[in-house]
Amino acid sequence: MSLTSHDVRPQRVKSVLLPPVPDALKQPGMYMAIYRLAGAPVADAASRWRNLGTDVSLEMCARVRTVIPKAVQLLKESARRRAVHFLAQSRVRRALHGLEHASHAQPMTPTLREVAEKAGINYQTLVNFRSSDRPMSHEPLKRLAKAMRELGLLQKAGR
Repeated sequence: MSLTSHDVRPQRVKSVLLPPVPDALKQPGMYMAIYRLAGAPVADAASRWRNLGTDVSLEMCARVRTVIPKAVQLLKESARRRAVHFLAQSRVRRALHGLEHASHAQPMTPTLREVAEKAGINYQTLVNFRSSDRPMSHEPLKRLAKAMRELGLLQKAGR
């Protein structure tokens, strides 16, 4: 069997002209942060530069370098928002543990079903949120916290 020019695949050769990969580019989530800020071509170039060190023009390396500081800030802000949301969920979940289902509730104490109706959340969703580590997205959590404050079950943060 003889090889023809059609059977030969081009070899990837590392370029000696590329600058070293910045450490920030190796952070988890960096590819998606760059994608959100600069689009797919720049994010793909960042990925190729980080993983292979090939197929990236010096112009793309420069574009990636200009986006990295903004991407680092985006990742920090995202981590901060996740932490705040986690704390809010923990506060609400702790307050919910004091509530009972309708059949066991004390007189004048709101039940889980009443809280769910006031918040506009499905009863089973509320029960699942209370009894496990299932997360709740931002909007339903805000409605739930507001309903619990109105029912006197939760105080505003910092009080």
